[in-house]
Amino acid sequence: MQNSNQISMKSSKTSFLHPMAWLLIVILALIAGWTALWFFAASKVEDKVNAYMDKSADRGVEIICDNKAVKGYPFRIGLFCDDVAVIRPDKEFLFSAGGLRTAAQIYKPNHMIVELDAPARIKRQGLAELEINWSLLHASLQYGLTGLYELAAEFNDMQSQLIFSETDKKPDAAIEQGQIFMRSQQNDKKDNLETAINLKKVKFLDAVLTNLPLLNIFGQGTYHDLGKLFEKGQLQHFDIKQSGLTGNMQYLRFEIADATAGSEGNNGQFQIAGPWEVTKNGKLTADITLTVSNINVLLATVQKSAPDLLPIATGLAQGLATFGKSVNLNGKDAKQLSLSIKRNEVRIGFFKIGKIPRLF
Repeated sequence: MQNSNQISMKSSKTSFLHPMAWLLIVILALIAGWTALWFFAASKVEDKVNAYMDKSADRGVEIICDNKAVKGYPFRIGLFCDDVAVIRPDKEFLFSAGGLRTAAQIYKPNHMIVELDAPARIKRQGLAELEINWSLLHASLQYGLTGLYELAAEFNDMQSQLIFSETDKKPDAAIEQGQIFMRSQQNDKKDNLETAINLKKVKFLDAVLTNLPLLNIFGQGTYHDLGKLFEKGQLQHFDIKQSGLTGNMQYLRFEIADATAGSEGNNGQFQIAGPWEVTKNGKLTADITLTVSNINVLLATVQKSAPDLLPIATGLAQGLATFGKSVNLNGKDAKQLSLSIKRNEVRIGFFKIGKIPRLF
């Protein structure tokens, strides 16, 4: 009887272990398969990166990625570089920056997160070297079948300076926080690039603009005929001096920020909106809706920072006071009127109030 019980217990244990053993085998097989898939995908990523670098070199553009590696196992995959650089000797162009880290979910490779370390340096023929520093810079990139269609970037504590020599460095600008958004919008009738910016506490430090107060800058607009160039990563090849540019500004708002209190919009706001065109010789034509709050503060700002534009600013202030309608601008009482710019000549209705300089 005792032997019979022992046999029964062994049999039940054996029948219990079988499903657990099979489950373990399945789990190990899945892990092995996933590992093989990840390393296969990693090898493909590295092959594509190498092929792109080789193709760029054939076109005269050298791309450097120090200690290049594909990392992220088990659920992410991305390219890592200790330092990066883009060199184009024929144009005497150099871009360099610190460490680059990218990551995408292996099951969603069309959405990539990118982080780049400071500093970045840009050298161009005949121009002073530009150095840019930041405490944080990351971006989200989404790709479609035809290429990149959406980019969203965020940065903190960005500062730039012009380097004329190792002993001659001049601060250029500083931004406490910023977000930039770009998206391609294409169909049979349009080829547009939509953009948005959100810049907090912008300070211009160069000699020409140093008298400008601390600013918050917000904007949203559309550029025509740039969507495809954005998707292909070829915006740098666009030359406004060759073809001009048109677009529509939903709004571009400048707020004088209170540096001590850190408040927004309590010391004057200036907003413009409307369609515009810039010709290849730098002349501007636009139908603008102008909205201003606290006009006196803005006039004082123009007088201090850009006295050459004071006649135009004074004419606008008089036009706003006489013809402007009362509106609300971001929670503040403001005046609004329409004005036209035709080849840099500014008018309110039939009245000419001044002429702005050529843009380039």
